[in-house]
Amino acid sequence: MTPEERAAARRRADEITSEVAARHGLEPRCLRYDMPHSKRYARPRGEAAREIKEALGWSDSQIGKYFGGFHPSTILSCRRPKFEPAGRKPMTRENIVRQLWDLRRRVEWLEQRAGLPPMKVGDKRGTERAGLPPIESREER
Repeated sequence: MTPEERAAARRRADEITSEVAARHGLEPRCLRYDMPHSKRYARPRGEAAREIKEALGWSDSQIGKYFGGFHPSTILSCRRPKFEPAGRKPMTRENIVRQLWDLRRRVEWLEQRAGLPPMKVGDKRGTERAGLPPIESREER
């Protein structure tokens, strides 16, 4: 890469950083390493790192140096979108039902372990024992 190409890439990275900072109501210098490492700055920095990676194809090491000395593994983790953590499945009806069934199996296992008789569907004794008002079923509403 020639010095001119490097300078052009640096200018483009500066533009991306400025755009991201403006979207979050920050100044571009706030995304640098010497600023606090709070979510207020870290999330926009991760967003800028993702955009720089997509636009310029820089390595995590280059992006870390650009932001003032972040380790490549830090850049790798901050580039992951926080609203969709690794391993989390999207919230579809099927996944929600699957999670509820898993939760039910865990509750049944804990009841067994505690020596409690299994609860039947519509059984309100758990709420009474906890001092909570009974949960109305759809038929009762």
